[in-house]
Amino acid sequence: MQTEIISSSSTQTDASVTQLGGKGKNLLTLSRTGFQVPYFIVLPVAFFEELMGTDLPVLDRLCLTASNSVGAERDAAMAAARQLILDKKLDTITEQEILRLLVGQGEYFAVRSSAVDEDASTHSFAGQLDSFLFVPADEIIFSKILACYASAYNDRSFAYRSEHALTRDCIRPAVVVQTMVFADVSGLVFTGNPMNCNPDEMVISASFGAGEGVVSGEMDCDTWYIDESGIVARKVIVEKAAGLFFDEEQGHGLKRKSVDATTALSECLTEAQVQQLAQVAHNIELAYGGIPQDIEWGYIKDQLYILQARPVSNLSHICKLSPRTILDNSNIVESFSGVTSPLTFSFASRVYEKVYEQFYGMFGVPASEIQSLKPVFRNMLAYYQGHVYYNLNSWYRSLSLLPFFDTNKENFDASIGVQARSSTTGLGHSVQRGRLVSGWRALTAGVRMTYFYLRRHSICRRFARDFDVFMQPYMHLDMSGLNNVELLATYDRVEQRLLNDWRAPIINDFFAETFHGLLRLFLKRYVCKDEQKVSLLHNDLLCGQGGMASVAPTNMLMDIAAWIRQVPDLTFAMRNYGVRELQQMIEAAHGPDWQALKQRMDAYRHEFGFRCINELKLEEISIKDDPAFIIQALKNYLMPDDAIRQDADGEHTQVAKTAEQKVMQGCGNNIFLRLLASWLIKNARLCVKEREDLRFYRTKVFGFVRYLTRAMGANFVRNGQLLKVEDIYLLSIDEVFGLIEQRAVSQDVASGIIPLRQREQAVFHLLDEVPPRLHFYGELRPERMVVVSADDSVSAGLIDDVAGRYQGIPCSSGLVQGRVKVVHDTSDVQLNGEILVTRRTDPGWVPFFPCISGLIVERGSVLSHSAVVAREMGIPAVVGLRGISALLKDGDEVQLDGAAGLVCRR
Repeated sequence: MQTEIISSSSTQTDASVTQLGGKGKNLLTLSRTGFQVPYFIVLPVAFFEELMGTDLPVLDRLCLTASNSVGAERDAAMAAARQLILDKKLDTITEQEILRLLVGQGEYFAVRSSAVDEDASTHSFAGQLDSFLFVPADEIIFSKILACYASAYNDRSFAYRSEHALTRDCIRPAVVVQTMVFADVSGLVFTGNPMNCNPDEMVISASFGAGEGVVSGEMDCDTWYIDESGIVARKVIVEKAAGLFFDEEQGHGLKRKSVDATTALSECLTEAQVQQLAQVAHNIELAYGGIPQDIEWGYIKDQLYILQARPVSNLSHICKLSPRTILDNSNIVESFSGVTSPLTFSFASRVYEKVYEQFYGMFGVPASEIQSLKPVFRNMLAYYQGHVYYNLNSWYRSLSLLPFFDTNKENFDASIGVQARSSTTGLGHSVQRGRLVSGWRALTAGVRMTYFYLRRHSICRRFARDFDVFMQPYMHLDMSGLNNVELLATYDRVEQRLLNDWRAPIINDFFAETFHGLLRLFLKRYVCKDEQKVSLLHNDLLCGQGGMASVAPTNMLMDIAAWIRQVPDLTFAMRNYGVRELQQMIEAAHGPDWQALKQRMDAYRHEFGFRCINELKLEEISIKDDPAFIIQALKNYLMPDDAIRQDADGEHTQVAKTAEQKVMQGCGNNIFLRLLASWLIKNARLCVKEREDLRFYRTKVFGFVRYLTRAMGANFVRNGQLLKVEDIYLLSIDEVFGLIEQRAVSQDVASGIIPLRQREQAVFHLLDEVPPRLHFYGELRPERMVVVSADDSVSAGLIDDVAGRYQGIPCSSGLVQGRVKVVHDTSDVQLNGEILVTRRTDPGWVPFFPCISGLIVERGSVLSHSAVVAREMGIPAVVGLRGISALLKDGDEVQLDGAAGLVCRR
């Protein structure tokens, strides 16, 4: 053979993947970069081509035949191709050269295939080609080399090529022969977690003996999860009763051997080895330009050997060295569920920008610094495939302006239900300050925080009073008689008065998140260590406060239902007629009873007409325009079985008192801890309640903008600028205002922008549920994106459908057993004491809460609206159970434990 065999000590520079194959190329790169790689040689592609000689065209024709046929004909062609290779024999000089290169490099070797497209960024070929371990350096090794070449033409490899649209008619393998490491412990390390696709999380899996047991999944493994700072975030240590070791009896290959009981239960890596392995893996990732790596390794005592490396298949398209942008919709999906219109998103984005500029100004951030952060505030929200996300880069960068950034971040993450950990490296504010300036800024912010803490209740009360006085005429303004210039002037007055002075809600939001987080931290540190008990206490302390504004509409509807029950004819009609029929009967109001009902309904619509399901989405129809929703709610209250709950306004107070007593018992006789606990509980309760109340005013603002933009749409239709009123939702708020003020670069939106947006929205509606967490590396384009799932350690969303056990986030205690009702559309839902199961809720769902015995929601957090109201009304509730609405069916019997966050199918 004339082709040169490449060794790890070779100085040859022309060592391309087209000659060495993926595995061989990676090993040579690792070796030349200075990592401890066992000695190896590569029999390159040219070696294989020379070996096949004149039979190479025959081999290619057999592959072409196989690629153009199926079934027995294809199998026969591939079998003939393999046999053609196995019939070859290395010449004596070549055999001697191979043995010469291996002499003194070990007694046993691993013979592995190295296809040209193997271990690549997009195709790993993991398990598709053959490997042979513990092969002695004698004539056996030559047959194993031929067998490796032949495995490139086996059925599973060919099927893999077909599935991934890889070449099948000109396959060219190489082979690696590597010194066998008799590892005491071996395994894999992924520099990006392939299970949840979190590039910031490294995963180490290890077991005793050879790594084949870890790679194949045959052996039980210890697992360590390492965060981006190199700290072990968590570990899972299992019993490792056996390992794969060298088969001494056969003289080659592996054998399963038992491990003594003491060793089996111990960690198979020391803390120092875990840290070393994490650092080496990080360095390997850097050597490959920041592309996450799947690395096989082995330890002999304390000596680490890197056996091979390849890109992590589902993370190979990203470079971790590129700037990263994180989008997360954990809690905002409650406000903007499903596909959201461009008009809603653009208005919401405008609101967030204005509000948070004010927030940081209040806490002493200089105007010049706020001005420099304009892009941050402009991008608090993001719009991806028609769905609204938080841009966490902007949130974390703005939070870093405040003292105690780490605590602020943790409280923010908890409040919005973030379940995937992410490093904030590079996301903080980049302005460098001296220690004196930083100290002064911290002191100033501390003084301002103290001032706002002491004044927050009076600020909130004044805000509510001034809001009601100012907005009352606007909420009931007849906009149908105003032209668009007048409507825009009306909008400007409201924005100037309200959105530029939104201090109270954001101050209270800050303290609600802070005290909510501090209370949980206190419970965990001083009262009990058990996470489940902490969650139970935490939730119970915050329930049953009474007088919550978001429950007021429900109470008014329940009063109407109670009145209807006293009128037999109305009760009969509500139970037996459809919603639209009832709507016509109420509008006609024939007879005094129907007139009285219409008056009550009109009073409700006058007071709460801005409310609806998805009430922050401008494209939704409010109950002022269509009362069908409240008629449906009344029908549910008037069900014959009378299963509605009567304690909708906070009589669930004994649970809170009992929880408070448990906290005091946990504090013992320590007066300081008792006082601190009382202070934290009091403030957390007040802030969470006021947070929920102040959200009511946000809903009113969006309701006002809904009325206003719909009136603008009607004017556009009359002017011939739009074909129908609903088309206005396909424009951004700036495009709408630009049309009115003659600033729009194109006035012909009806035939241009609108059809384009209609097509886009139609595609968005066809998509499945969008992922909750997206990471972009470099430009925000789909090909630079990774979908990151919740952390493995987070029990929320943990589903065992075989056992019928589902673990979510506990948010309202109580134990209930009953049948479930899965609801996605509230337009015609009938609830009569069932356990409600749905993807998400918003404040518009509250009127249905009296009709249910329990609540299970796919999305949400302990501070989400559904959690707060469920606690207020004493409804056992669990949130964060991703996918549960598809697993449970109407009528399924379940037991819901709101304290444990557990749902069990009976």
